[in-house]
Amino acid sequence: MKRNISFVAAIIIILLIFMLSNMIVRAALDRWRFDFTDEKVYSLSEGTKNILQDIKGHITLKFYYSKKEAVGIPFLKNYADRVRDLLNEYKLAGDGHIVIEFYEHFSNQGFFDSLVR
Repeated sequence: MKRNISFVAAIIIILLIFMLSNMIVRAALDRWRFDFTDEKVYSLSEGTKNILQDIKGHITLKFYYSKKEAVGIPFLKNYADRVRDLLNEYKLAGDGHIVIEFYEHFSNQGFFDSLVR
């Protein structure tokens, strides 16, 4: 019986170590980006990085996208994913000066009218 308890305790400790190391590695790699495309499609240019790093105040970027409206239009979902990724890159390069707001649920006319103002 004591041997079974030791075995279970060892499994639990191994799982905890695995989960903790996974969280640490994920947090460390969060700021690293890899772009293996020849054209560096998924990378910000040095000029863009310089502009984002020179921002003094705070900028809020709002991204409006409706999954409901994009059903059956795969290129729209792919495009929205690329825009979302690009905005997140801006946020990381902006050193806390860029705030991204994502809006995915909007359907009433009042909401659309407020966007025009």
